Amino acid sequence: MERVVLCLLLVGLCFSHAYGQDEEGELLSFLDDWSFKITRYFWWANEDGDITASDESDGFEFESSLDISDLASITAFEAWKGDWGFAGYWLSADFEDDIEKDGKIIEQTIEPWILDVSFGYRFAEFPMSDRVGPDWLRNISLYAGAGLRYWDVTTEIDFLGDGRTISVEDQWVEPFLNAMMRFPVSSKLILSSNLGVGGFGIGNSDDLSWHFAIGGEYLFSKYLSLSLSYVAFDSSFEVQSGTEKVSVDADTSGLALALVFRF
Repeated sequence: MERVVLCLLLVGLCFSHAYGQDEEGELLSFLDDWSFKITRYFWWANEDGDITASDESDGFEFESSLDISDLASITAFEAWKGDWGFAGYWLSADFEDDIEKDGKIIEQTIEPWILDVSFGYRFAEFPMSDRVGPDWLRNISLYAGAGLRYWDVTTEIDFLGDGRTISVEDQWVEPFLNAMMRFPVSSKLILSSNLGVGGFGIGNSDDLSWHFAIGGEYLFSKYLSLSLSYVAFDSSFEVQSGTEKVSVDADTSGLALALVFRF
């Protein structure tokens, strides 16, 4: 239910101004001033790190390594007017793995659901071409932004044969900062990179988290393009429910293929 409410709030933020116009002409004029972008990613991600679990009720403790791959689902939305814009970013994944330790089979599951909401500003442009088209297709552009990241994480460790399962779900919000560059190589190819830091020990984060992406985007038309990127995300957090606690310190990285729609 919380996820639905957050998504509805984001959609309302995007369109509340537009629907508040009194005249149809004013509405169309308002929309003409904006550019919108929706990106659908398919990210083959590998999560590599460490996981620890404990149950304070009986002093139980468990430590293990992570090496799990999954096809993560990511949807991103951007809206820009001049140098200012805002964005939303949704990620969901289901990392599952079976390991053998001390002769026993242990099933590890981590299910993150992440929602980013941020505002950005284009603070510099460097002309590269006199080709016809929007600024982002003619100039090198540098951006900076800040926002909030909502986490909803479910972790489960099932000790098969022992009858013990540690299952914890928790939610928290943390801030993040990011910077981005777009480099139009030609009228059909754009290179881009993104670097950000977050967490800052706020919420359930133990330390700084960071994310990095670099890749290229090929434009089939002004409305449709295809991108290929390398995406990496580092996080360290602790989730707790009652007497059960799980800590995760992991690097998640891999290639992401995406369809990009502009309007």
